[in-house]
Amino acid sequence: MRNPNGYGSIFKLSGNRRKPFAVRITKGYTDEGKQIYKYLSYHNTRRESMQALAAYNTTPYNVDENNVTFGELYEKWKERHFKDLSKNSIKGYETSYNHCKSILNLKIKDIKAIHMQNLIDSLGKNHATLKILKSLLNLFFKYAMEMDIIQKRL
Repeated sequence: MRNPNGYGSIFKLSGNRRKPFAVRITKGYTDEGKQIYKYLSYHNTRRESMQALAAYNTTPYNVDENNVTFGELYEKWKERHFKDLSKNSIKGYETSYNHCKSILNLKIKDIKAIHMQNLIDSLGKNHATLKILKSLLNLFFKYAMEMDIIQKRL
């Protein structure tokens, strides 16, 4: 049975692959009228692919923002959040951000509680730094939830 218009498609990739079924959606059209595809995921079976496509259509998300890293999202968050802050507050947040080097290149969706705990443990017992870092991370992950990049805060 066919999928509805604008729903997305599933097809089998050529060759001998571990995950031969691809799920893709149309992101737009070229000047010649050809579709521009964005691949969502790859699966072992057609059934898994249909479930993934149905889950995407139930709660669609921005595919480009789905792969955003901690550092990239911080830059977007900074532009929005730093407008009304004092210089000392901005300096405190930037200092806390500099401590986040271990998670800087991780995708937001891949950051787990263990990453946060390792980050906190690496700072030692400096309570002032930990307090500012906690504030930064709470605001940051709240922003990520608002942008529908993550479903829950860490």
